Amino acid sequence: MIPLSINEVCKEFPDGTRALNGVSFTINPGEGTVLLGSNGSGKTTLLRCINGLETATSGQIYVDHIDVIEAKRRHARKALKRVRLQTGMVFQKFHLINNLGVLQNVLFGSLGRTQNPMKMFSIGAAKEERMRAMACLDRVGLADLAKRRADTLSGGQRQRVAIARVLMQDPQIVLADEPIASLDPKSGREVMDLLWEIVRERNLTVVCALHQLKIAQEYGDRLIGLRCGNVVMDTPADRIDADQLSHLYDDDQSQSVPAVPLEVTP
Repeated sequence: MIPLSINEVCKEFPDGTRALNGVSFTINPGEGTVLLGSNGSGKTTLLRCINGLETATSGQIYVDHIDVIEAKRRHARKALKRVRLQTGMVFQKFHLINNLGVLQNVLFGSLGRTQNPMKMFSIGAAKEERMRAMACLDRVGLADLAKRRADTLSGGQRQRVAIARVLMQDPQIVLADEPIASLDPKSGREVMDLLWEIVRERNLTVVCALHQLKIAQEYGDRLIGLRCGNVVMDTPADRIDADQLSHLYDDDQSQSVPAVPLEVTP
């Protein structure tokens, strides 16, 4: 298992917007952490900085002892590839290729392991890779839809395909950015059940951004609250109540707040 450590991470966009303001915390291997906060609090930006999709302005982000921020600055391709192999991402909008089949989309999870692009396509993929992709689809309950086009699936099915693609990647850390925000409550609950079952059975580390407070408390081992790019809460999920959580969603998000934990109820 690999550690994930974030130290004084700041992110400022070219227009002067400061999305992250000295964020620091360490995630233990196998821990299920939920990021909470309103829109604009910095959750998505932080997740994208962890796997290098965004470049943080300053600080350190260590994945498998590699400083992602420094690797991005130096254009260290081998180091970044190692980080991205270790960090699977589940997106709110699925990020499937709609005009390709379900099996094909899952095969793209092996992108980081192949030197031959044709091996990412089912027609050129080795039998072993196709079998692995089918096993991943079977794990999420969609093996019978392997030949269907991705754009013919329901939202819940599409997110299951996205989870199967992450399984195909075989990461140690799963980053999930609002994975149920586009789904109805029933489908959302099914996706969360599936995602958490998989990370538990494989003892993966998961960092999941959510808005749904009840679901966050049910699934997370640990809750980290962000407000205006600051960490304002970091506590075990079973030591927090609704009143404390509600502070994260106050209407006024225009002013910076100190990066100190809220008081926790024993």
